[in-house]
Amino acid sequence: MSFNCDFVRSLMLCTCLVGALALPVAADSTGNDAKSFDKLYADWTKSFNQKDMAGTMSIFAPECEAALPDANHKTFDQITAGFKKLFADKSKSFKYTYDVLHIWHSGDLAAVRITWHLSTYENGKLIDKNDELGMDVLQRNKKGAWQIVNWVAFSDKLHP
Repeated sequence: MSFNCDFVRSLMLCTCLVGALALPVAADSTGNDAKSFDKLYADWTKSFNQKDMAGTMSIFAPECEAALPDANHKTFDQITAGFKKLFADKSKSFKYTYDVLHIWHSGDLAAVRITWHLSTYENGKLIDKNDELGMDVLQRNKKGAWQIVNWVAFSDKLHP
């Protein structure tokens, strides 16, 4: 199996960020890091499962980049186009669930190690189940909301 250079660079970036974020830091002033990230992912999951394009894209910063196995490096516009194509297929529906495995957080940067569990249905019948390991690097935007600036996935199924 060969990895493209963008994937390796993104993985190295994530590794460096995780290392930096793993240094001892205080939790946010309210102590609600886990709750705020869980809400972020729960809201995204609901939007995705309902094929809500605006809600699905709201988690991604305009400068977001994605490194996906067996796929080229993707920009925000390419990610958007991928979700539009995925949602256009009216015969298919999707159900994502997730497990947040670890959160590293310091200031306005965070890295979240996550496993996504996707069930794909065609005309109401389950046709595929997939677990996707990943890591998201998030940054607070000017409004204070967390958004993904780098998305790294570690499997090769269903990438918009």
